[in-house]
Amino acid sequence: MADRRNSPVDAEGFVEAFARRMEANQVGGKLGRLVTHLKNLGATKFSGGKPHEAEEWIYNLEIHFEMVECTPVELRMIGTHFLEGDARFWWDTVRRATPPMALGLMDWNTFKGIFLDKYFPQVEKDKKETEFIQLVQERMTVTEYETKFIKLSRFAPHMIDTPDKKARRFIGGVNSIIRRLVTGRGITYEEAVDRALTQKDNRPWKQHKGRAAFRGVATTVDKGKELANPSIRCFNCGGSGHTAATCLKPRRLPGSCFKCGKMGHFANKCSEPNQAQNPPPRPAQLNVIAFENTVMEARPISITPYRMAPKELKELHTQIKGLLDLGFIRPSASSWGAPVLFVRKKDGSLRLCIDYRQLNKVTIKNKYPLPRIDDLFDQLRGAQIFSKIDLRYGYHQLLVKKEDIPKTAFNTRYGQYEWLVMSFGLTNAPAIFMDLMNRVFSPFLDQSIIVFVDDILIYSTREAEHAQHLEATLQLLREK
Repeated sequence: MADRRNSPVDAEGFVEAFARRMEANQVGGKLGRLVTHLKNLGATKFSGGKPHEAEEWIYNLEIHFEMVECTPVELRMIGTHFLEGDARFWWDTVRRATPPMALGLMDWNTFKGIFLDKYFPQVEKDKKETEFIQLVQERMTVTEYETKFIKLSRFAPHMIDTPDKKARRFIGGVNSIIRRLVTGRGITYEEAVDRALTQKDNRPWKQHKGRAAFRGVATTVDKGKELANPSIRCFNCGGSGHTAATCLKPRRLPGSCFKCGKMGHFANKCSEPNQAQNPPPRPAQLNVIAFENTVMEARPISITPYRMAPKELKELHTQIKGLLDLGFIRPSASSWGAPVLFVRKKDGSLRLCIDYRQLNKVTIKNKYPLPRIDDLFDQLRGAQIFSKIDLRYGYHQLLVKKEDIPKTAFNTRYGQYEWLVMSFGLTNAPAIFMDLMNRVFSPFLDQSIIVFVDDILIYSTREAEHAQHLEATLQLLREK
C-alpha cells in the first residue's frame, strides 16, 4: 500500500487547510472581537451592487479601520468578513484560486485592488472623474455644491493636488453671481468656501417660466407691487426697475436700432440724437450678462455638439483635462455655445478646434490688418540662415475681457466650458495676437525677425550672426 503522507497533493492540501484553520481561529479570537467592535461603530456588509456602492463601502470601511490596530493582513481578514451574498461567493472563488502561501500574505491593499477591479473598474472611475470635471453649482446651494465637490474630488486628486488648484476648481464651479464675490488673488479653498457661504445668493437658482428666462439675479415681486431695483435695466425700453419680460411698452422688433427703434441699422450708426429713455451705461457690478456691445446686439447662439469617433472622444477628454489643469478654461453655464471638432495636423496629432463661425458672423471685427505674406518675403533678400518658432500656446497669453468670457463657451459631450484666455478660432484672435507680438519684437522687426500670427521667423546672413539673433529672440520671449 502506497504511503500518501509524502504526496505533493496531500502536502498542498494540508497547507491550505492549515491556513484556513489559522484564519478561522484568528477571526474567532482577537479579530472576531474587532469585527464586533466595527459593527457597533456602524460598519456595514457588502453583497454586490452598483459600482459607486462598492467604492463607498471601501471608503467607509477604511474610515472604521482607523479605530483599530491591526496588521495589513489582519485588515484584509476583517474586511472579507463583511462580504455577503454574491460578493461572498466571488471572494470564495478568488480565495480558492489563490495559492495558500499568497493567500496568507495577502494584505488589505492587495485585496482592495482585486475588489475594485471587479466592482469598480477603471471605466467607472473615469465616469466619476468626468462628473467632477463637469461639476457646477447650478440649482444646488453652496453647501450642497461643496459636499458634492469634496465627494467627487477624490476621483481626480491630480486636479486638486495644490491649494491653488483646489481653490480655482471650486470657484470655477460656483454660479457667476457668487464667483465674482469670492474671486481674489491668493485666496485659499477654505476662504472661498467661507465667502460663498456668507453670500445672500447661497441658494439654488430658480429658472423663470416662459420665453424670457435668463441667467441672472432672481428678483421677487409681490402681486400689486412695483419692482424697485434700480440696478436692473430693460432691454426693450431702456427704463430702470424692470426687465424686458415685464415691460409694458410695445416690444422692440429683433434687429432694430436701440436708439430710434427703426430697422436697417444699429445704434452705433444711428443718426437720431440720444433720447432720454435710452439705457445708461451698465454698472460694472450688474449680474445680468450683456451681449449687444461687442457682438452687434445678437441673440445668444448655442449649437449642439458634433458627433465624434471613440478615438476623438478619448482625445477630447484628455485635452479638456489638460486645459482645465492649466487654468485656460473653466466649466460654464453660458447661453452661448459653439461645437468642437478635431483637425488632423501633418504629424498625425489632433488639434482641438472650436467652430466659432456663427459667433464670428456677429462679432465686430478688429481694425488691425494682417500683412501680406508677399511683402514679408521681400524682407528676406540676402538671408541664408533661418529658424522658425511656433508659439503653439501663444494666444493663451491674452486674457479675455471678463464680460466677454461667456461668449467663448463651447459645448462638448463632457459638458460646457468657457475660455479665460484668447482661443484659436475667434475672428479677432490672429490680429490681436499679431499686434502684441509686433510690439514685443519691435526692436528686431525688419532686421532679423518676421512675425506672422503665431509664427516667428528669425533670419540672418551669417551663422555667427544668426546665433546672436536667436539668443536675443529667446531671451526676449523669456522676459515677456
